Parts: sequence; C-alpha cells; structure tokens
Amino acid sequence: MKIKLLLFFFGFIPFSFGQSIFENAINGTNPGTLNPYTIGQSVDPNITVSGIARGSGLNGNVGNDRYNTRDWNLLTIDPDDYIEFTISPSVGYKVSFINFVYKAQVSTTGPRQFSFRSSVDGFASNVNLPVIPNSASEETPLPIDLTAANFQNVTSPITFRIYAWGGTATTGTFSINEFSFNGIVACDLAVPTIGAVVHPTCTVPTGSIQLNNLPATGNWNLYQNGSLIVAGGTGASTTVSGLSSGSYSYHVANLYCSSLATANVTINPITTSWDGSTWSSGAPDINKAVVFNGNYTSVSDIDACSCQVLSGAVTINSSHSLTVVNGVAVAGGSLSFEDGASLVQINNLALNSGNITYKRFTTAVSNFDYTYWSSPVFGQILYDVSPLTLLDKFYSFNSFTDNWQQENVSGSMMAGTGYIIRGPQTHMSPAPPSTYEVGFVGSPHNGVVSVPIGGAGNSVLVGNPYPSAIDADAFIAANSAVIDGTLYFWTHNTSIQLASNITNGTAGSGTYAYTSDDYAVYNLSGGVGTAPAASSGNAGSVSTLAPSGKIAAGQAFFTSSIGSGNVVFNNNMRLGGGGSAGNNSQFFKTASNTKKNKTIERNRLWLELYNNQGAYKQTMIGYISGATNDYDNAFDSESYNANAYLDFYSIIKDKNVVIQGRALPFVEEDEVAIGFSTKVAGAFEIAISKTDGLLINKEVYLKDNVLNTVHNLKTKPYCFTTEKGVFNQRFVILYAGKVLATAKLDPSVSGVVIATKNKEIEVKSADELIDKVYVYDFSGKLIYTKTKIFNRAYKIEDLISRGKFLIVKVVLENGKMVNKKVFL
Repeated sequence: MKIKLLLFFFGFIPFSFGQSIFENAINGTNPGTLNPYTIGQSVDPNITVSGIARGSGLNGNVGNDRYNTRDWNLLTIDPDDYIEFTISPSVGYKVSFINFVYKAQVSTTGPRQFSFRSSVDGFASNVNLPVIPNSASEETPLPIDLTAANFQNVTSPITFRIYAWGGTATTGTFSINEFSFNGIVACDLAVPTIGAVVHPTCTVPTGSIQLNNLPATGNWNLYQNGSLIVAGGTGASTTVSGLSSGSYSYHVANLYCSSLATANVTINPITTSWDGSTWSSGAPDINKAVVFNGNYTSVSDIDACSCQVLSGAVTINSSHSLTVVNGVAVAGGSLSFEDGASLVQINNLALNSGNITYKRFTTAVSNFDYTYWSSPVFGQILYDVSPLTLLDKFYSFNSFTDNWQQENVSGSMMAGTGYIIRGPQTHMSPAPPSTYEVGFVGSPHNGVVSVPIGGAGNSVLVGNPYPSAIDADAFIAANSAVIDGTLYFWTHNTSIQLASNITNGTAGSGTYAYTSDDYAVYNLSGGVGTAPAASSGNAGSVSTLAPSGKIAAGQAFFTSSIGSGNVVFNNNMRLGGGGSAGNNSQFFKTASNTKKNKTIERNRLWLELYNNQGAYKQTMIGYISGATNDYDNAFDSESYNANAYLDFYSIIKDKNVVIQGRALPFVEEDEVAIGFSTKVAGAFEIAISKTDGLLINKEVYLKDNVLNTVHNLKTKPYCFTTEKGVFNQRFVILYAGKVLATAKLDPSVSGVVIATKNKEIEVKSADELIDKVYVYDFSGKLIYTKTKIFNRAYKIEDLISRGKFLIVKVVLENGKMVNKKVFL
C-alpha cells in the first residue's frame, strides 16, 4: 500500500500546472458510491469546495481509487448526466483560475462525447470538448484552459461540470481518477486609489490625502507607511488629514486579508530656506515659510507665508515686493528695502519682531523746502529722519486745534501721523536743490492703525503707516464717515526766480519763472498735479505730479474732517511695488507712475493754465459713476489755492473746485464754468493735459464769454491776455451738443473799427448799422451797455474804468458780432 501511494504521488505531481487550489488523488475503495466524494481532498484555506459529485441521472459504480459513474445517456447530452465540482471563495477573497488537470478512464461501452461547462452561463456553452479514449485504461487528457476572463477574479461560488454521452450501453462507465484545479486565491481587497491631495497652506499648515476604493461593506483597518492609523473604519472613502511634509503610502485590511499598497504620495514642504545660493524646497510661494540663512538680493517679487531672517544681508530691490501673509522676524543678519520697494502683509493680526531698514529718497530740496513724512516702522526717532535740519523745523498738525504743532525731535514718530520736516541746512543756496536718503529703522508697522482726529471742518495731516504703498480709493472708502474724501499732497517746487536757475524743464521761456509750491490733489474722481511734464513745454502735457491713487510708503498728506473719530488704516489698503499691481514709487516729488486699476467708470478731462514763464495750474473735470452735479465729498475737491501766483478751477455753485466729478451718463449739452485767479498779468494759455474714457473721442470747447468766442481745445491751446485778479465768469467748457445748438465758432466781421482816443472809445462800421455795444472788464463783468444805436458810428465817453484793459463787444443790425481788447 505504501509503495502504491508513493508511485501515485510521483505520477500526479507532473500534472499540477500552476498553484493547486483544489485537488484530490481519489484513493480508496469504491469512491464513486459516495455523492459527493470529499475524502482526501486538498483545498486552499481561503476557499470551500463541494468535493467531486455526480448528477441525478447517474449512479455510482464500483471501482477503487477512482470516482466511477454509469447510466450515461446513449444518444445525446442529458442535463442530469454530469460530474461536477463547486468552488466558493471565502469572504474577502477571489479566485483566478489557470486550468483543470485530470486523469480519466472510460470503459469500452462507455461515453464517446464529452463537454466541459460552467455555471457562469448556466452550463449553456462549452468551455472545452475533452477527448478521452474508451480504452478501459487510465488516460491523461490535455489540461482544460481556464484563463478566460470569465474565470478571473471570481468572488462568488462557481461550478464546473463534465457532461458525457454516446456510449453503447448504459452499463458503460466514465470515471475521474484524480484532478487538480490550478490558479491563484488572492485577497479581494482592491488597492486604495488616491483622490484629492491637499498640500499645506499658510493658513492650514498640514496637508491631507483622500483615499477612495475602500471596502464599501464591513469594517476595515487602514495602514499608513505600514503602521495602523484607522481601526474599524467603514465606508468606501476616507480622508487622512494633519499630514506634515513627507512621502506616504497606504494599504487596507479586513478580517481576511490586506490589499497591496498605493504608490507613494508626497506632501509638499511648508518651509524653504535660502543658504546663500539655493532654496532648500523650491522657490518661495505664498504657502511657504521663507527662512534666510545667507546673503540674498531680490530679482523679482517674493511671496511667502512668513519671513524669518537668521543670517546674511537680505535686500529687496526697488520696485520689488516682499508679500507675507503672516509675520516678519529678523533674528540675525539684516533685512533692507531699497527706495520704492515694498513689504506687504496680509494678516492684520500678524506680529513682527526685529528691525528692518526701509530707505526713502526725497525729491530735490533746499534747506527751506518741507517734506511730508510718515514712518513705516515702530520707534523711528524724528530727529534721525533729517539730522542736519534745524531743530525747530519739525512739525505735525494738530487737527483738534486746527493748527501746526512743533515737535520734540527726540520723540518717536507715531504710526499713521504726518510730519513735515524742512530740508537739511547743507542744502542751501547757491547749491542747487538735491535729494537726500532717509533710512527708517525699526519693526515694520502692520495691521490696523487708528489716528484720532478733531471735529468737522478741520484739517488732518496723516500718513501711510506701512512699508508699502496703500490704495487711496480704499483709504477714502474706509474713512468716508470722518473725512471729506479729498487728499492733498505737498509738492515743493521753487519760488519765483530767474528762469535760467531752473534746469528741470518747468521754467518756461520767460526771464522769470513762477514755479510754485502747491498741493497735488486726489479724490475718487482722480488726481491733478502741480507742474507740467518736463521737457514737453506746456501744451498738451501731462503733469508729472498728478497723484496716481497709490500713496507711497513714508508719505504724509492732508485731508479734511467731516466729523470726529479715528482715521483708520488696515492691510486691505496695502499694495505691492511698482512692478506689480501697486505703485510705491510716487513719493512726492519723485517720478510718477500712473498705472491704475479702475474699479468705477471714469471719463476725465485734465485742463491746465500756464504762461511762458512757468506759472502753472491744473484742474480736472470727470464724469464718474456715483458722482452728481452737486458738490460730493468723495468726488469733488476744493482748491487749497496754495500756488503763490495762479489758481485754476471749475465752479460748483459757490465753490472753486480743483477736481469736479459730474454725473453719468455723459450729456453732450453739458457745460461747466471755469474760473481762475492770477497775480501775474499777461498772456496765458488753456490747454488739455489729457483725456480718458469716452472723452478721448469727444470734442472739447472753451467758450470765452468776454470775447464771445468758442474754441476747440482738441485742436490747440487757447491763448488770451489777462490782468491780475479773480475771473469766474469768463470761461465755460462746452461739448459738441451745446456748441451746435447755441454758438458760432470764432466769428469774424470785416469793416468794423474799434479804437480809443482821448480816453474815449470810438466804434465805426463801414457796411452795417451798429445795434448794440457792450464793454466788459477782464473779470467778465459788464460795465457798460448801449442798445438800439442803429448808426454807423458810436462814441463812448466818460467811462469810470480808466487805465485798464477792457473788452468791447459790438453787435451789428444783421446779428454779427465783433470783439476787441482796448486800453483806456
């Protein structure tokens, strides 16, 4: 018996293709008499089997060491005549079949036809048609291939049957002498799939990984890098959060088995360090903490979650921005910002530590010029801003008393407070004005800054408290309850002097230059400046000192209160450097950059009044969304009239406004009164500086009420002569609709002579009768009228106005008019 068994197993092993998952050598006395037969079978522990069994149409037959059957149908296949095997994967497992290997024996009168079928299709089709000779001896048929897709990853019970028929006698037999199902029994847990991967951010310093394709039923355990992190989890998806930077893989397990692991998933680092040559974890971005451990000079803008300087000299170059969500800490080394650079912080509650150096150049100043300053750092000593200035030339403005206040130079500059400081004593004549650099040293201001102000109607001198530009529109909007909406920026030019002393192109062509200190003005309508563009002459120039709407770091400015309370600054107002959406370059008086992000519709006309000796004044009229044709605090600005020689403005009722915002939609028939005052008599010109919006394509006319002329300013400047004084009735701005309806352009009449003789005015007309004569002074005031003359000559005697220039207007009977300037 032992020898027989040894020989059997030696003979059986070669037929085991692949890994056997269910096999039986079928040894013993008359196995076929049992239904099913399970004795001696070998089964993978993760499946269950039925053994070998026969259908109801068959009977067992005697025969040792084989599963022998009889009563097979002689004519055709019978659905009840079969030998079968059922294999059931355990819960959590799957079977992938390779083949069925067996030995069989058919008697000489037994079946001739065979079919191997499965329950996958209800035994309807053939998987294989075995060929087994009826030799009455043990045969080894070819293995039956089971690698078809139907037999892979099987998770539910599957039955295989061998049908037989076609013998010559029902006593003929067919037996399976031994068999083996070969394949792989594997865990049925799929590998988890990676869903959304969220990397750490500045506000959430840890990441997360979403895992999908987990077992939808039952409980599971989740492993991260081989370690259990979730026990008894449920559901097809979960998210692992709180992950620091690193690499992670995951597998899932249940009571039966474990899945394979996912590929590695990387969570990005939250810190990148500069060692003097390279970044440890890639270039900075808004979600990374930046650490400097070596010298660094910026080549572009830098964004960071936070910034720490441990060693090295870190320099942010002009026009570059360091934008930080949270705090800035300088624990070692240095952090410097060149003139025009910016430090922008987003979180109002972020705390800074250590000192930065923020550099700011003045305009070219003399020792008599004042610069308006505000400190961007804590603890800046006022004296250190300009150590060479006389000690009694440091002032602030007390909005409660509405007056200047001399400051203690040893005190610290308060956040948000404006100061004026005269130029260094070394900048005195005959040396030309020159710039000097201020290095503000201290911890940078951040977050909400409040400055108490006095009651309604008082002037308020405040300043940008940050080491970055702020948006003027945002500042005006945030403080609309306490200020009137107009900001005034001091621009120190030069007093009247020989034109040859002025070399910046603003002196004009006369012997003397009237360039004057003045306030550039800004409100929600826009800004007007105080000097023409250098080297462009005057006509059509754009003022180099028109505020751009971006208030530079270190810049102080005036506004007016409409109620008591606090002027407030916050981080929402802060902007980047000149190279980004912001503009930190326009520190009055430095080069202008007028880039502006429009948030409301603006259609504007800038006008300028000037002479050839450098006297200059600009005003602006705009058609702005939100404005009305009445006086609006946010859109209209009264002239401070700080120019010593000239003022130029439009008129709203009784107010002279340097900026006037008017209602939309624009109306072609609109007209705007223009006024001016001058302490310089002589020839002047009115010109368009620039236009924007719809006014780019609109004709703009200037009506001279004294001369009764209408001039198109889009073609060239309007030239006129004036005496000293205030002139609020002479000029009106018109547009095409109004001109076409009411005016005649530049009328010209021949045959009329207007002359003065012996302090009398004589008027003669060669062709038409004279109907009316009017006489105006240069303010536009009518001082003499005579109507219904109907004669070709008329004389005006005994006028009270003597020794003055006058305008004489003559209206002929045919309606034509002529105007002439005379001196009486």
